[in-house]
Amino acid sequence: MTQTLKYAMDVPRAVTGDTPTWGVNELGRSLGLHKSTVSGLLATMEQRRLVQKEPVADRYRLGLGALELAATVNVATRSRTVSSPMRSRSQQRASGGHTGK
Repeated sequence: MTQTLKYAMDVPRAVTGDTPTWGVNELGRSLGLHKSTVSGLLATMEQRRLVQKEPVADRYRLGLGALELAATVNVATRSRTVSSPMRSRSQQRASGGHTGK
């Protein structure tokens, strides 16, 4: 994994309930990165809607793009969870096993 990608993945992980917004300098100190690196990462992530800049406070928070990604994961996980018991029963039937139902 390239360092830039690793750093970009660290940014959303820094957002917590205790620290929902970050300034560039503050985030740089937390991640051990120079502020110019953080600024570039945030600008790119803002273009992709992964973070959103608060214009008055000059701080960043997670953006709608991050929520859209989370929703996609949630839907994919639910579909696997719901279909998994059905697949197990059909696999047992195909192998001659008894499901007990």
